[in-house]
Amino acid sequence: MTPVLGEDCFHCTKYLAGTQSLKEEILALRMLQDVVAGLLLALVLMIPLVPMVDSLDHILLTNKWTPLVLVIVSILLIAYYPKGKGRWTPTRGDTTLVISVCVGVIIGAWTNYQLGEMHEPSLPSPYNVIWPSYGMIVL
Repeated sequence: MTPVLGEDCFHCTKYLAGTQSLKEEILALRMLQDVVAGLLLALVLMIPLVPMVDSLDHILLTNKWTPLVLVIVSILLIAYYPKGKGRWTPTRGDTTLVISVCVGVIIGAWTNYQLGEMHEPSLPSPYNVIWPSYGMIVL
């Protein structure tokens, strides 16, 4: 007796549905691992970097070579970014955009400081935080 075509399709569909759900579970587990790894990496990087922010900010604003150094370093970072199959990828484009925006913001702050638009704070840190009120929000 030959099997009915419908039964074969049913078993094939059942098999494919099972493998698809297994793939989804593996992807969900990888996403969770990516999130945990990202949080741990951020924590590990923030411990040594946060204390250096004030001194690095002062150096970036007061040094006369800051714009030139930033432009050269950013061009090198973009040029030596790992190339996937030797072509431009959306990930590489996003990384280039983030680097360019950060360099532009720092050079803008440097320019404002050099022109006298930004001043050293008159009060020592920590500063009082002014929380927004309803009047500030509604205007």
